[in-house]
Amino acid sequence: MRALLLYFPILVHKRCYKDALTIRYIYPSALLQIQAINLSQKMSAVKQEDVKRPTAKFPPSVWGDQFLVYDQQEDQTGVEKVVEDLKEEHTNLLKLVDAVERLGIDYYFEDDIKQVLQHFYDAYMDNWSGGATSVWVRIMRQHGFFVSSAFKEPLESDIEGLLEFYEATYLRVPGEVILDDALAYTRGRLDDISKHPSLSNSMVSKHIQEALKQPLHKRVPRIEALRYIPFYEQQKSHNKCLLKLAKLGFNLLQSPHKKELSQIYCKVLTRFNQKSQRKYELKNFLSLYSL
Repeated sequence: MRALLLYFPILVHKRCYKDALTIRYIYPSALLQIQAINLSQKMSAVKQEDVKRPTAKFPPSVWGDQFLVYDQQEDQTGVEKVVEDLKEEHTNLLKLVDAVERLGIDYYFEDDIKQVLQHFYDAYMDNWSGGATSVWVRIMRQHGFFVSSAFKEPLESDIEGLLEFYEATYLRVPGEVILDDALAYTRGRLDDISKHPSLSNSMVSKHIQEALKQPLHKRVPRIEALRYIPFYEQQKSHNKCLLKLAKLGFNLLQSPHKKELSQIYCKVLTRFNQKSQRKYELKNFLSLYSL
């Protein structure tokens, strides 16, 4: 009996409609439709003029009509100029680091040099796009940053480029066959240049011969500074402040050595009589001290 009752409609006593003959039954779904119709009728009865919508005054665009006309060529030209200026600035800074180290005054700028090279490595990694690629490879590898050796071969007429390329090849690692061949090529080419009659007994010829005799990173820094200072002074692009600092720094480092030498020499003279048989040691004391 209960199963049969489930199929009969539910009588809604509160919402039923009667007439003289029948009683209308309303399903729950129909009841919901009636309620929705009544609600919509009440909402439509509200007058439109009684509804007050908020208004907002937005400021004008800061861009204005800038993008109505766009000149792509002019925009790219400005960006490319900034990029080229930045490359040139970084190249000059790299050459400045090289000059500071070869002049023997890098101990004044140790922290600055580390920050500059770390910035270069973070910015470029193996994709160095500036100039002086050979200097880039040599400087970065000397300071422990292994960068790629994929750089362009300099022209045969570019003596400075060949010399820098030659110095960079000594920082090669096992397996870099290209740099092995480049070392043999640059060595032979620089040897021919140094023997050319137009460069005989010149500062450039001496500079090349010393490089062929011993590469840069194998030299004693103080002796290299003493040798490089007059060569750097003859370059047109030399920095006068760096040159002056290099000379003053070298003289300052000599002061403690001169003081030590004076003290030792006085003790030697007081201990040994000048009339003794050790005249050779007394006369050649400076040479023995340097050893």
